[in-house]
Amino acid sequence: KEKMNHPTIAIDIITETMSTHRTVSALNVVGCRLLWNIFIPAPLDACDETLEAYSNSVNKLVSYLHTVSQKHKENLSLHETMVCLLSKISCYDGSMLTEVEPFVVLVIKIMSRHDNSWIIALHGCQCLRNICTRELTASIARPKIEACDGAKVITSCMNQFSRNHQVQSEACAALAAISMSSVPNKKAVLKCGGIEQILKAYDSYLISPYDEFSLNTKLQACITLTVLTTESTCLDALVKGGVVSIMEDISNESDGNLPESLAQAIENFLGAVSRGRNNTFSAELTDSADKESVFQWL
Repeated sequence: KEKMNHPTIAIDIITETMSTHRTVSALNVVGCRLLWNIFIPAPLDACDETLEAYSNSVNKLVSYLHTVSQKHKENLSLHETMVCLLSKISCYDGSMLTEVEPFVVLVIKIMSRHDNSWIIALHGCQCLRNICTRELTASIARPKIEACDGAKVITSCMNQFSRNHQVQSEACAALAAISMSSVPNKKAVLKCGGIEQILKAYDSYLISPYDEFSLNTKLQACITLTVLTTESTCLDALVKGGVVSIMEDISNESDGNLPESLAQAIENFLGAVSRGRNNTFSAELTDSADKESVFQWL
């Protein structure tokens, strides 16, 4: 009876039902919505048997979603529902997601194929951010994201939805997450014009420069720029492209009017630039306080 009450039983049954009727897109949309509502992650202190059950169920589900995505390539509703489900899965303990590479490939394929949907852009960026801030999944996810041109896909979302602050904020956070401890991803962000997109995100606002959504976007942009300073070519681009001068001017001309959190984020960025120029900041974040602050923001 206890086994039958386990949430993985429901996950498996719904996945099997969706698979049986894989040609019916509407049923698969409902199935994804149902899974989103019933998906209950294993607690962090769960026993190995429970975690293994969740892992098996999640891996089977992701494998099936690959299949149904291919079957209904152009169905926007299905893919929006699917990426929302994947985003929820990515929020929880990485021990449940042992097949990381297929997860990454699926998310980036959906984002690339349906680049006209802000819902997919938002939740796709959340997926990539989450799996790159989980200790158990980050080291596998980051190289795969680089291989799939993840940085380019994320910056394309930023360009497509330049006035959507939720997308801008999540995209900045995703770029920071994929770039942490990954020189190839930092270089990829630079190559695809990511720095310019991050600066545009910083400059954009809705009601005022410091309304809630605009402020959060500015904070995420600063965090991402700070992460990029730890790679020499990115640091050179930040200096030569005028980003450092812009941030220095904002800091010097604020007259104490900047929100405290933003003033601190800009100070952290300028401090990272200074350490990089003085060759006291390695290719990775070596200062534990700096690294911890970045992960807290992400």
